[in-house]
Parts: sequence; C-alpha cells; structure tokens
Amino acid sequence: MSTTPLQTRDPGPAPASIHVVFWLMIAQSAFSVFVGLPLAYMSKDAVLASMPDTPGVDTEAIWQGSFGFTVVLSVGMAALWILFAVKLRAGRNWARITMLVLTALGLVVTPINLANTGVTIPATVMPALIGVAVGLVVLILLLAEPAKSWTPAKTAFLKASPPF
Repeated sequence: MSTTPLQTRDPGPAPASIHVVFWLMIAQSAFSVFVGLPLAYMSKDAVLASMPDTPGVDTEAIWQGSFGFTVVLSVGMAALWILFAVKLRAGRNWARITMLVLTALGLVVTPINLANTGVTIPATVMPALIGVAVGLVVLILLLAEPAKSWTPAKTAFLKASPPF
C-alpha cells in the first residue's frame, strides 16, 4: 500500500483568459453599480408614466421601494460577481462553474426582460446589451481551453492527499 501523493501535472500560472474574465467581471460589476443604477434612477419618469393611475395607490412610494430594492440587489450581485472573479483567479473550479451557470442564465433572461421592459424604459437597453456582450465573451473564455482545465486548487489537493 502506497501513501505517496498522486502524480499530477502542475497547472502553472493562470492563463490569460482567466485574467481577462477576472477584469471583465470587475468592470461589469462596477458598470452595473456606477452606470446602471444612475440610469435606472433617471428613468423614474418613464416608469411612473407607465404605471396605471389607480386611486389610493401611491406610485411614488412604489417607485421608491422598488428602486431601493434594486440598489440593494445590484450592489449585492456586484459583490458576488467580484467574489466569483477573485475565486476564479485563485483556481477554484466551483467559481468557474457558478460563473458559467449564472452567465448562461443571464443570457437567457436578459433578452426576455428587454422584450418586456425595453420599450417602456429605454435607458435600460444599452446597459443590458453591454451585459449580454460581456456575458458572451465570459462564456466563451470559460468554456475554451486552457481556462476549462486550469484548476490549481484541485491539483494541489490531489498532490497532498494519498490515493486511498
């Protein structure tokens, strides 16, 4: 019975595609918070105009509540994307898989959301299209080699543990 670690190939430094994805996610997160939220706030009049005029309903209060929720959600999601990007660069495969799944979901949901709201809130169209473009690039880079097989955390684990 041998207790030597498994013989695995050293994955080496992170490939360039991992660094590109890292910086794209940092830029996308900053863009969504510092450009997307102000654009959403500036579209307040268009949103209020699209709401039905119902007696006894304070549309301003509805707007404030929904915008507050949007701010919290946007900042929280930006922080999560930054966390995933940092963990991806550290070689965590779970971060790559999570980014792939969430990016694919975003690529499906964003066009549907644009079809529903793009006409009434034109300010949301450009940030959404930029997000789709970044999402496509991230998806392609994470699915292609060498990013697909570069996982130093898994390699280090296999080197350190006995096979049985």
